[in-house]
Amino acid sequence: MKTASGDSALRGLAAIWLRDSCGCPECRDAGSGQRLVSIIDLPADVWLTATRAAGDSIEVVFGPDGHRGVFSRDWLAEQHSPPEDDRAEDAKRLWAAGDFAAGFPERSWPRYLASEADRAECLSGLLRDGFFLLRGVPCQPGTVLTVAASMRAGLGGREGRAGREGRAGRAERVAFYAAYRAFTEMIMKQELMLTFRLGPGDCVTLDNTRVLHARTGFDAAGQRHLQGCYADLDGVASTLAVLRRGREASR
Repeated sequence: MKTASGDSALRGLAAIWLRDSCGCPECRDAGSGQRLVSIIDLPADVWLTATRAAGDSIEVVFGPDGHRGVFSRDWLAEQHSPPEDDRAEDAKRLWAAGDFAAGFPERSWPRYLASEADRAECLSGLLRDGFFLLRGVPCQPGTVLTVAASMRAGLGGREGRAGREGRAGRAERVAFYAAYRAFTEMIMKQELMLTFRLGPGDCVTLDNTRVLHARTGFDAAGQRHLQGCYADLDGVASTLAVLRRGREASR
């Protein structure tokens, strides 16, 4: 595998990786960032034939086909020490209720829609902490799907189904309930529990792989209308990457 040479910003970076990362209009859609060529469309053997400084960027000419790419020095620097992956376990924050004594991570719905920076912060919080809260969401049927659509995730509510009780021997059942009890005692610890009231127009967004959620008792008098849906967490990570890319491009 040949590596890039010449300018110090390119040292240690594989030429084929740079070619595959090229963001020119021939390689990626300018609007969506969608890749327009696959790895098999690239030459099997790629090298750098020339490099040239171009302001805060470096222009690269690849062999054997003479393709040209331009890479910013800031972007190249990030590749030597890439940022943490939001989806990795190390990027997730283990919190206790006391960590939110100053308030919950929340935004108003109008502000969330109007500001990409606020939206990015909310989605980042969802991946890091497992939840965020939106206030002032319109109390209209189907609005929860609009919230999900703002994360470009798969849409549509679905009903939960109770799992069938499997056949198990007595040891197995005793062991199950011992573990069940220990787990329940753990999640019921007050220092790990956040309790707050949701009012009309409030929408709480949760990472179901991180946070267990339920409701406390409520007065059955009056009317209660609750909307809910499930969305793909990969859509959150993808949208956050697009928002961050847009903010970097605008700097």
